[in-house]
Amino acid sequence: MTKRIIIAFIIIFSGLTISFGQDQTFGDDAQAQSFSQRGDKSDVMLYPNPATDFFVIKNDKNVASVVIYNIIGKAIKTNQHNKGNVYSVEDLQKGFYIVRLFDHKNQVLKVLRLNRNYGA
Repeated sequence: MTKRIIIAFIIIFSGLTISFGQDQTFGDDAQAQSFSQRGDKSDVMLYPNPATDFFVIKNDKNVASVVIYNIIGKAIKTNQHNKGNVYSVEDLQKGFYIVRLFDHKNQVLKVLRLNRNYGA
């Protein structure tokens, strides 16, 4: 039962679809942990991470919308994206959040983990 919950959790947060006979490639970025939906080497990332007040998205050419999910998978913020947008996290509690980046066809481009931290 625990394995099913963990697998469901991974599928919800990563946007993965399970298909047998095909390889799924995951990308790992040193500055922002992420899973690439399409296995590409794009370096779309959010920074700063951990974030205290805000974050921005780097290399955001194909990003159309940004959705922030809490740790149980509930969407808590949805934003249309424009190049250079700054996303406030001041109203979020300290902890981990999942950020999904969508393209103009509403396809998941990337799933990132955001660490919301309080300033010193």
